[in-house]
Amino acid sequence: MASAPSPSLGHVLHARLSYNEPVLHFLPEAFALLASPEGGLPPLDPRPALKHASRIADEASYISGDASTQLSWYTRRASLVAIYSAAELHQFTSPRTAHAFLDSLLTGSSALKQSVDEVQLFSSYVLQSWKGILQSKGIL
Repeated sequence: MASAPSPSLGHVLHARLSYNEPVLHFLPEAFALLASPEGGLPPLDPRPALKHASRIADEASYISGDASTQLSWYTRRASLVAIYSAAELHQFTSPRTAHAFLDSLLTGSSALKQSVDEVQLFSSYVLQSWKGILQSKGIL
């Protein structure tokens, strides 16, 4: 029996934003309470918000079948934390456009990833060329 394909990352993040909709009017105050220090005056503690976004990035990656490893695992998660956090903050102020905003962030992120991948590939070619030149000169 064949297993069902994993949902796309965008689909998972859209579903997560949809989960916020019934309680959206409570979320700004809830996040403010989470970020408030236990005693004294602010500065606010950003760690609860980062933990929240990190957990969502991990779960969305797992559900969508992301198989990133090593450094790409960390860069992918950091990118997703930033994207989801921005989309969720946007949802607080403009709930009707939150999903379109998420789409624009995901599109921009994939274009950026493609550019970074191309730079890495070009850099590896340049490095191999330099290594070959240095070997031919007897330096290596």
